[in-house]
Amino acid sequence: MSFLSELKFSEQKTDYEPLGYLQNPFRGKVCPEIYVERPELEPLRQHLLGFLSDEKKTGGFWAMEGARGLGKSNFLQHLDWELQKAQQSGNLKYTVHQYIPSQLIAPQQLIEKIIQAIGEELFYELLKNKPTLPASTKGTDLARFFKIISRDFQKQQSLFDDAKKNLNEVPNLEESTRFLMRWMSGHQTYTHERKKYNLWSTERMPPAVAFPYLRTIIECLDSLGLVKRLILLLDEFEDVQSLKLPAKSEYIQALKGLINSFNWRGLFVIIAGQEGSFSTIGGQYPSLSDRWQLAGLLPIRSATEAVKLARAYMVSAHQAYLQVEHNQKIEPLSPSDVEIKALYGDIVSPESGRVSQRDILDKLYQWVEKRCHSID
Repeated sequence: MSFLSELKFSEQKTDYEPLGYLQNPFRGKVCPEIYVERPELEPLRQHLLGFLSDEKKTGGFWAMEGARGLGKSNFLQHLDWELQKAQQSGNLKYTVHQYIPSQLIAPQQLIEKIIQAIGEELFYELLKNKPTLPASTKGTDLARFFKIISRDFQKQQSLFDDAKKNLNEVPNLEESTRFLMRWMSGHQTYTHERKKYNLWSTERMPPAVAFPYLRTIIECLDSLGLVKRLILLLDEFEDVQSLKLPAKSEYIQALKGLINSFNWRGLFVIIAGQEGSFSTIGGQYPSLSDRWQLAGLLPIRSATEAVKLARAYMVSAHQAYLQVEHNQKIEPLSPSDVEIKALYGDIVSPESGRVSQRDILDKLYQWVEKRCHSID
């Protein structure tokens, strides 16, 4: 007998069930799995599809601008969701990606997020397979690190000079993997660690060094058939403007250094920001803006577009309801097309004739709340 066998649970229905939902479809937050086609982003979409299917792996750098509430974060988070789904299903291989929110706008955080996206498992496989580094890395700390990893310490110990005889035994691959990730992320390293791997650098790796090393790591992973492409999705680029000048310049130089290190091969970057932020930052740093392609998000321009957006959220919410309740489909869904168009008319700007995605979703949320909580 169960300890709580005599406890009776009553079935509680939500206020939204009469409309065929488990919760308000317009629940006041970005819904990554929902996306309504944006024709203005078609050139970006085609470029990204080409990058994912082209053996040449020709990358891109896109700046996506738009006013508040037009769905920039919605787009990036949906793309992140789609990439995850494609990887889980096996339709997308040899690609790593990372969505980076606005709070992470320091160069070290940028490289750290990329290292995390690649992940410990792939770094471990890299060290285990002891790849041959390109000749361009000769004389670098990265080359010295891999030389220590690849040699048989016991057999080569007699060949070490007096300085190297003071080295501790090279740690196992798991430890070396974690050190490589930490070192490339710009974290603190210590003298005994750097001696162990024969590194000549100071305690922290700067982004200017890390990005060329990152390109080498991706090339090595590519040669092993493990990773061919890297996709970065950077949100709310306008926050860079709030940085003090030295920090702003450091971040812009790091971002430019990342783009330059890959030289359009194997890297696709999309940065999203408010209207005006790209013209302002681009004017201050033309060497960066010369590299990006610009795409502008448009507001909802008609009642028909409002209906299309609303129904995408309503259908998704109703499908979730059917999966739980296993009831017959409710048709038509509420609010109706006529009601959605009326709500659009209530908030459309007389001057521009346009509405933001956020505004119409908020209005629809309020409509559902009022309707459901008035039903007895």
